[in-house]
Amino acid sequence: TALLACMDNPTPTTTFNLHDKDAQALAGEDPADFIVRYFPSEQNAINNTNPLPYTYINATEWEQVIWVRVENKDTGCFSIDSFSLKIEQAVYAFTPANTEFCETDYVNDGISLIDLTTLDVDIIDTQVIPAADLRVRYERWDGTPIQDPANSVQVFNGEVIRAIVYNADRTLLCSDSVNITIRLKNAPEVKPLIDGFVCYEYRDQWNISSGHYLDTGVTGTGYTFVWTIDGQPIPPGVADILDGGSRLYAKRGGTYTVVVTGPNGCSTTRTARVDEAPSITIDEVKVTDSFGDTNAIEVMAYAGPGVVLEYKLDEGSWQDSNIFLDVTAGEHTVYVRIEGEPCIASKVITVMDYPKFFTPNNDGYNDTWNIWSLKNQPDAKIYIFDRFGKLIKQLSPAGEGWDGTFNGQPLPSTDYWFKADYIDPKTGLTKEVRGHFSLKR
Repeated sequence: TALLACMDNPTPTTTFNLHDKDAQALAGEDPADFIVRYFPSEQNAINNTNPLPYTYINATEWEQVIWVRVENKDTGCFSIDSFSLKIEQAVYAFTPANTEFCETDYVNDGISLIDLTTLDVDIIDTQVIPAADLRVRYERWDGTPIQDPANSVQVFNGEVIRAIVYNADRTLLCSDSVNITIRLKNAPEVKPLIDGFVCYEYRDQWNISSGHYLDTGVTGTGYTFVWTIDGQPIPPGVADILDGGSRLYAKRGGTYTVVVTGPNGCSTTRTARVDEAPSITIDEVKVTDSFGDTNAIEVMAYAGPGVVLEYKLDEGSWQDSNIFLDVTAGEHTVYVRIEGEPCIASKVITVMDYPKFFTPNNDGYNDTWNIWSLKNQPDAKIYIFDRFGKLIKQLSPAGEGWDGTFNGQPLPSTDYWFKADYIDPKTGLTKEVRGHFSLKR
């Protein structure tokens, strides 16, 4: 390799110390066993004539070939080689003012992927050689080259990276290096946005039956949120931005992106896909007459010719039929969806019925009697009579029920009669129902 003189505003000739090449010429041999001399020509080196002084001013401007002779003191054997003396404009590597990077892998663990080339401009800075004619390469602390510094280099907080500035013209050999300590800053910890669906009414696609929430999970102060859809600002009516921007309620389909910037200037970006799908409105749920012998539900919904609907009651399985039989008393939820679509419509209904018997034996099962399906009507009144028409108990459906006693004394196992005044949920009118049940001990 050349013996370089890297200078500011270089002159065609300068003074070189030829001893600077001794170590390379000896290639690890003991200097005490060899004589190293330098010559202006190959023939001089072979003949060991006209050696150059070790402090030498080049005789040929800018670049001169020099020959080196390494001779064993004991045997007289020797080898020769050549190298160049070369004068070039000096190259400098400057320490960047800012070596802080934001974490980019969603985990603030002190390890992240960064783009080192963002430091190039500050490392080259302003010098005699135009910046366009210089390049920067990077090495790990142990000299391992970083092959692609622009493409997601993994570093840890506090790691020392060496930056080498060199000429783009590879015939120019001067270079300089600087050590850089990488500092990582925490980025906002943003939850992944969950893909989902916006459900619109099948019979009116502009009528949104349910949107989709996107939640960053970010709390605290000092954060800014910028939401976009398909890379553009969100138009009015397409989505509602909630909680200062930490949440969004999507009303239309698209690719939603949020950029969350923290107080330290670091940002985290998350994206989710929201699609649109049809849902169907439940027009009506028909329930058999209250307190009947059997309870059935018929779900009324319509999506148009050829559209297949599926139905479900509570946590049961989906079925093609819109009728459910032998439904227990109490509150239930019916669901309807268009076959193959993700959007689901639901409606809560109440089936009115009463227990046909109870067993007040303090075993924790059926110990009291009440019309539990009326529990949401605390103003309803229930009267219990014995077979002779004597009033035994007056109840509220919101209470604990009758325990089978009268004035603290257990009554015998037999049939008892009741009358209940309540509001019919289908009509909103006051109704009366009478019936009987059994007390079993």
